[in-house]
This record gives sequence, structure tokens and C-alpha cells, in this order.
Amino acid sequence: MKKSRKLICIEDTGRAIYGGGQRTTIYVIEKIKNLFNKIYIVDRCNSYKIYDYCRNNNLNYEAFNLSKYFVSFPKFFIKVLLIAIKIKDNKNIVIYTTTRLSTLAIGIVSKLISRRYKWIVHEHMIAPSNKTISYIYCKFLFSSDYQIFPSIHCKNSYEYNKLKEIKNSYIFGEEISSELPKNTDDDLIVRKKILAFEKKINRFDTIKIIYAGRISDEKGIFKLINMFVNDINRVSKKDQNVTLFIAGFGNKKKIEKLKKSIKGNPMICYLGSINISQKFYSYFDLGINPSWGVNESLGLSALEILKYNGKLLTSECKSLKGIEKYGGFLFFGPKDNIYKKIKEINLINKSDYKYINNNSNNFKKLKKIFY
Repeated sequence: MKKSRKLICIEDTGRAIYGGGQRTTIYVIEKIKNLFNKIYIVDRCNSYKIYDYCRNNNLNYEAFNLSKYFVSFPKFFIKVLLIAIKIKDNKNIVIYTTTRLSTLAIGIVSKLISRRYKWIVHEHMIAPSNKTISYIYCKFLFSSDYQIFPSIHCKNSYEYNKLKEIKNSYIFGEEISSELPKNTDDDLIVRKKILAFEKKINRFDTIKIIYAGRISDEKGIFKLINMFVNDINRVSKKDQNVTLFIAGFGNKKKIEKLKKSIKGNPMICYLGSINISQKFYSYFDLGINPSWGVNESLGLSALEILKYNGKLLTSECKSLKGIEKYGGFLFFGPKDNIYKKIKEINLINKSDYKYINNNSNNFKKLKKIFY
């Protein structure tokens, strides 16, 4: 029987474009919404997908204008502080924060007052690289009742200097890769764009690679383009049988930078911002994940590629370590010849990576955390 309980979700991914953070928030709320009588979402910026979700589900939604950053940032921070102080004695309220700013604000309040509400942190990012900042932030992070991390790699990054063993935590990330729709209205559009591109270059037998994700520097897409262009130009034109397709969203400046970087290269095609489906991945021979270093906390699109396409060429991303055992998986480094790596992975068998999307035990545990 549902109790008279409220959920306050404080979302602060800091961008209006739809990414893994917003997608995860929607996914979690959808799974646990029946546990609450009322749900309020306070957003650091106006995320249109979260706004649409709230409108379609009659949830309360409030957002701040990110374009006026130096006004919205402190305004949002103060708003979160006031929320926590106001409800400090209400044991029927659960606060669900996502990443840094909201966690810091609630953490400060938790250090200053004796609270009765339940606080759950869903940390999407790895720990700050600076050890001092990481140590201070963790002091607030671990004031929460429970922490949710997208991967073991993300969780381990918060065990700063191995001084802190994380006990009240839960790994919840791979489940979301199971939620892609089988098809969308964009599938036919994508198919037509691929055929038009092949007709334009008069090549219908190329190895088709797909990058699907945010168009930003930290995702490694611009480094990937540079590697691809440099390595493919070493091959004679008649032997250039690899095409790179890019599907993603980003701010205006990044999209302009992308179009400029691929201009003049006939083997690269930007498909635009696409609603990804399971069928979408079947149009390509393999997928690529160019996120560099340790900054990727999960690599959601990489998991989707493995599941719905079967072949993944990825940078040395620590969050994906261990998944190579399923096959269809190949790492590449910044000094590797990307063209040769593509040829190599194209010859191997597809992955048998299958995440059980109806893992009832995981969903039960998730609901127990919020209950």
C-alpha cells in the first residue's frame, strides 16, 4: 500500500540537450514513481526531455535559465539549500539528487542540521581528479543515506586513497541500455540519409561505422575525426572502403565545429540529432566509442552498440573493462592506426553481450532504496 510520501528530484546535469544523465533520471523515476503520492523535479536548466516527461505524467517541474549562468547558478544552489532546510523534519520525503551541485548543497545542510528526510545520491560522474577537492566533496557525498553509481569504475573513483570503503552503495547503469525502443520514426529518415550518402560517393560496399552520442570535446569525437581523416588518407582512394557516420546532439558552436571538421572528406557523414532505436544500430557494421581517459563513468552508447549491433571499437575507457569477455570488442589507443583497427574488428565475431533487461532483483533493490 502506497504511503503518503513525496519525492523531490533535484536534477543538475547543467545542459538542456538530452544526455545520459537526463535519460537515467527519467528511467529511475519511471521505475519508482508508484511509491510516491507526489513528485517534484527541480532542474538546474530546462531539459526539454525531462520537461516533456513531467508534463505527460502530471509531475511538478521547475527549471532555471542556464543562459544566465551567473544568475541561475547561485539561485539554483540557494533554492536547493532552502528545500533541504524547510523539510528537515519530514520523514515522509525522499530527496534524490543527481551529481555535483545538488549533492553539495544537500550535503552542506546535512552537516549543519539533524534531518529526518531520506537522501539518495545518484552520482553520474567520476570523482574529481584533484585529491583535495575529491576528499572534501566525498565528505558531503557520504552524508547521504545511499549512493547509486553507474559502474564499478565510477564507484571506485570515490574510494579516495582507499581511505573510505563505500558501504551504502548500489551499481545501477547497464539496465538503462535495455530501454531503447525497437524502432522510432527516425529510422526511415536515417536509412534514406545513408542511401543518399552512398549514392553521392558512389560506394555501396563500405564498412559503415556509427558514432552515436553528444557532440563535445570530452566525448572524443573531434579526436576521432582527426585520426580517421589522417589514417584513411594514407590509403589509396580506390581502397578507401570505410565510412564514418555520426549521429548526435550538441550546442550550436560544437555542431558548427563538427561540420567544419568533416567538410571536404567524402567518407564522413553527419546524420544529425537522431532518436536512437534498436533498429538504428542494425544499419551499421560496427559502432565506435572514442571517449578518452578515465572521464567516462559508464559509456551507455557503447553498451547499446554491443547489445544491438554486436561490434564495438572503443578507446581505452576504464568503465568498459571486463565487457570485452563477451567478444565483438576491441580497444584502440591514441597512437593506433584507426583504419587498420576498423579492418581488424570487422573480421571478428559479434558480441554475445546481453544484459537481462527484466532483472527483477535489481529493480526490487532499487525500489527498496527509495522506499
